[in-house]
Amino acid sequence: MDLDDDRLGTNEAGSDSDLLIWKAFSNTPGFAWRMDGFEYKAKISAYQPRALGSERLCYHAVIWRRATDTTKENTMSMSGLRNTGLILLLALVGGCASVPDEYRDPRDPLEPYNRGMYKFNKAFDDAVFKPIAKGYKAITPEPVDRGVTNFFNNIADVTSAVNNLLQFKLSRAGSDLGRVAMNSTVGIAGFFDVATNMGLPSYKEDFGQTLGYWGGEPSPYLVLPFLGPSTLRDTIGLGGDIVTDPLFSLEKNTVYWGFVALDAVNTRADLLTAGKILEEAAIDPYIFVRDAYLQRRRSQIYDGSPPPDPAVDDIWLDE
Repeated sequence: MDLDDDRLGTNEAGSDSDLLIWKAFSNTPGFAWRMDGFEYKAKISAYQPRALGSERLCYHAVIWRRATDTTKENTMSMSGLRNTGLILLLALVGGCASVPDEYRDPRDPLEPYNRGMYKFNKAFDDAVFKPIAKGYKAITPEPVDRGVTNFFNNIADVTSAVNNLLQFKLSRAGSDLGRVAMNSTVGIAGFFDVATNMGLPSYKEDFGQTLGYWGGEPSPYLVLPFLGPSTLRDTIGLGGDIVTDPLFSLEKNTVYWGFVALDAVNTRADLLTAGKILEEAAIDPYIFVRDAYLQRRRSQIYDGSPPPDPAVDDIWLDE
């Protein structure tokens, strides 16, 4: 996005995201406003790139957003965000190659590597994975697609039960085991999600969450080749998820790898709509994906009720 003076001097914006940024850069650094049921606060600073001979200024904006009291309940329940607010960290640069160290997110110390791997994964997805997923979606009837998703969700409930036991969440482990028993029999090998209709919730715990439950401190963000967003802790936990997957006990032949491929393609096909929204809405897709992933994982580790995060809450303390 090129932040030239002519662009910022207009009163029009091409999209809601552009409108937000235009508002930020058309005011004095350190200000607040209300828009569409949200409160916003922003702090803006300018710096010059470290590249020799560069004369362009780069701008860095940190924008905090939270729902107002009248819209907080509905908005937050729909989006899965914490009631105290969402921090949007936007590195807005005009012809800038990198963000200075002082503006880097401390949760992402490997950002240069992660951005490169994100770019690689995006290129691979656009060239190979997404076309396959679109083809799968086009030829697979919707009931069959839903049945395949239910089948793999039923298998994931086995891993979830193990991790709930490791976290001493016995009632949740019982619910997971009940789901597996019900869906594997009445639901015909899991193709029909009978358990949900009978009031047995799905928790989907994994070893990354178990390590987070017992581990305390957050883990650095990490983008894995082909697999995408993760953390160092979740990457370690991935080994446990693989071992406890019932399919892992199968002989590693064509059948096994067929299941692995089907699971991957089906999962990617289910995310086609989300990917389209990301491409259209995000100013910096890398930051959007990173922050969404880390916030979701934090919520999952604390079963939807994470403690206050000073990095988010301090900006509102002066009210």
